[in-house]
Amino acid sequence: MRVSTNAGQVAAKNSSRAKVFKTYLRPAVVRAQKRIQFTAVGLSQGTIPQSVLSKRPPGLNNPYGIGPVNRYGARGPQPYGSAPVINKQSGEFVSRWKTFGTYSATEVVVVLQNNTPYASALEYGTELMRRRDIIGQIHKIEDSRFTADILAAFRRAYGVP
Repeated sequence: MRVSTNAGQVAAKNSSRAKVFKTYLRPAVVRAQKRIQFTAVGLSQGTIPQSVLSKRPPGLNNPYGIGPVNRYGARGPQPYGSAPVINKQSGEFVSRWKTFGTYSATEVVVVLQNNTPYASALEYGTELMRRRDIIGQIHKIEDSRFTADILAAFRRAYGVP
């Protein structure tokens, strides 16, 4: 049995499908940017003020501090049960989330950034403060949605059910 193809026709067909895919891909990237920023802002709007967080026992006793105890006794439980929720104090952190996205033939990238001076300390922790894994939490929430959007764009462009 012999199979032959016209490579030019196959290439032309794939080229036209790739152009269609690109038109579907752009809105998927824009949706992902908006969702990721929305999630980041949501995680940055905790409502517990610093005065309550730092209150000595029976208060919260700096629940994001490192170590089981400090000079005032045992630390209280983390509010919301989750370190990635950042309590809104001045509003500077929550207002400085930015996203941008780009895509090419080989990759799709959505970048989330917060350029406050203390963003790095919140994300990676310090000698005195626990790590607040905001980016990891956003990945848990958004990765499957992002993948589904890209897959849906591919299926529409290539006519795959």
